[in-house]
Amino acid sequence: MADIASFQNDRNATVVRVLGGLVAFPKGYDVFDAGREQTGQFVSFMNGPGSQIRDEAIHEYALEHFGDRLFGSGRKMHNEALHHHRQFRERDARMREPLASVDRSHDAERRARFRDMEPGELMTAIQNADLSDLTALVADGNLAAMPEQAFAQAQSRYLVLNTVERFGLQAQFAAKASLADPLPSGPDTGAAQQQAADVLQSHRAEAEMVSIHARGLQDYAAFLGHVFAIEPADAFDRMKAT
Repeated sequence: MADIASFQNDRNATVVRVLGGLVAFPKGYDVFDAGREQTGQFVSFMNGPGSQIRDEAIHEYALEHFGDRLFGSGRKMHNEALHHHRQFRERDARMREPLASVDRSHDAERRARFRDMEPGELMTAIQNADLSDLTALVADGNLAAMPEQAFAQAQSRYLVLNTVERFGLQAQFAAKASLADPLPSGPDTGAAQQQAADVLQSHRAEAEMVSIHARGLQDYAAFLGHVFAIEPADAFDRMKAT
C-alpha cells in the first residue's frame, strides 16, 4: 500500500504531506521545531496504523489519535512566535524613539521649512537634513504633509542618524587621512552611518522573521484543518487553547 503521508527535508524547508494537505517549515527558524518534530511522528503514524483506516473515517481517526499532540505543537510555536514578536516590537520602538538630547522646542518651525518645497528640492533637503530636522519631520507622523516617497525617505534617514547617535557610533570611527585631507580630525561620518545602516538591515531581517512566523502559523493551521477536516480558524483556536 502506498504511503498516505510523507516527510521530506531539503536545504530550504521541511515539507510535510498528509492526506493531500501540505505544510512547509522553512529552515533556520527555531520557532517551528515543535511542528517539525510532531508532524514527523504524525507521518509515521499515518503510514502505519492510519493506513488501515477507511477513507471516510480517517480524518476523525487522525484527530482522535494525534489531535492533541499537533494542536499542542501549534501552541508551542505560537507562544514562541509571540515572545519573539514582543521582543522585536520593543526593540523597534526603542530604535524609533526620539533621543532626549534632541531639542524639539522648534519642531513646528522646522516642519514649516519643508512643507512647501517642490519635490526635487524637498528630496535634496531631506538628504542633507540633520537629526533635529528629521526628528521634527517623522517622530510624530507626517505632520509636514510631505508626499509619501519623501516621508519614507525622511523616515529612513532619521533611523540612520538616530541610530548613529543612540549607539555613539561616531566615536567608534575616526576620520582617515587621505590626499585630499592628510590631517583629518573628528569622526568619519560616512563610516558611522554605514555601520548604522548595517544595524538597521539586521533589524529589518528580524521584521521579516516576524512575518515568516505569522505565515508559518497560518499555514500550519490550514494544514491541520485539512487533515482533521475542520475549519482552519477552528484549528488555530484549538492551537491557542490546548
